[in-house]
Amino acid sequence: MRAPEPALIRARAKAPLRDLQVLHLSNAGLECIANLEQCRHALRSLYAGENRLRDLDGLLVLRRLWRIDLSDNSLCSVNGKSPLHPLASLPALGFLCVERNQLCFEDLVCLRDMNIMEIRLQGNPTLHQDRSVLVEYHMKVAALLPNVWILDGHYISVREREHAIDEANEFVVYFLEKAKRSNDSVNAGKFGSTTDLWGGLSIASGGADEARIAVRNENVPRLVEHIHTQRTRNPDSEDRYRLQIIIALHNEESAVHNAHCKFAPSKFSRNARIMPRIPLRELFALPRRTRTEVATTLAAHLEYPMPKALLLEALTIQVLDYGELLTNAVEDLVSMPPYALSALLCLLRHHAMEEGETLQQELKLGISSCTPDSHSENTLWA
Repeated sequence: MRAPEPALIRARAKAPLRDLQVLHLSNAGLECIANLEQCRHALRSLYAGENRLRDLDGLLVLRRLWRIDLSDNSLCSVNGKSPLHPLASLPALGFLCVERNQLCFEDLVCLRDMNIMEIRLQGNPTLHQDRSVLVEYHMKVAALLPNVWILDGHYISVREREHAIDEANEFVVYFLEKAKRSNDSVNAGKFGSTTDLWGGLSIASGGADEARIAVRNENVPRLVEHIHTQRTRNPDSEDRYRLQIIIALHNEESAVHNAHCKFAPSKFSRNARIMPRIPLRELFALPRRTRTEVATTLAAHLEYPMPKALLLEALTIQVLDYGELLTNAVEDLVSMPPYALSALLCLLRHHAMEEGETLQQELKLGISSCTPDSHSENTLWA
């Protein structure tokens, strides 16, 4: 199988391999990943889409990988073994794109205990046999991979996850039993049980001190460490906390990506595009009505994509009265990837709900302070 030659790796790296953070190996006719041992010290983003990849064992040495793009390849199970199995040994993995391959639900079982911020699965025919049952597909994946935060740009809330686990229980048990019989077991106990991770009851294996040390290593932003920083049993508060983490991680990743996207093999490649920053602070500063209008426009675009120029014009008109800073932020909004836009909209919704509750409480207090009690009223008329 054709592997990346050292000469190709050096040519694509444009930097010393030991210090390399981002590597573009897309569109190189590769069939397997190999010869990346020198990149193991710092590599956090690997773009290997548009190849013919079938073997990913070479990724095992890259323990710091956070973002992996394997879209448009030939990934499929061979003799019942999932091609994604090596990914289950990457503790820092937070973003995985395997769109437009030949994966099935059984291939995903090995990732069950991985904490992944987003996974993209669109374009795998076996997973999307019937477009009319998209909701069922989301539910099955959410139940099968209970530690994935975002699926195909859709944030999975705590309540959605609990519902999916209840509804798709038999579906999940079938694949887990099948994996057990084939001795292709999931990484049970790697980060603790699913119940522990999402129920807010325990600390991840390794202890809090180890987690704090790992958090300081910017190359290994493991989601499990963020999960256990602040725990809560309230689903809405939990969702809000996770959405804030998603946006913070995205803005950190955008800084790294933008510094290296110029090294993409083609300026027309998806990975050659600038990754925009999420302008959360600027949006929160908008008046409530304007913020709602912006959120509605973005939600409509997420559901029914419109031309970028049209979206840019609509948003610019909505924030025109609020300064150049907001006008510049609009350019970031129209270029955001689906998962970032989804997280932003969910967080804006939570913010609006909290504002509504605050207004209701203030209104009740205002009414009660203006309503005289019976004693005062009798005294007044006397």
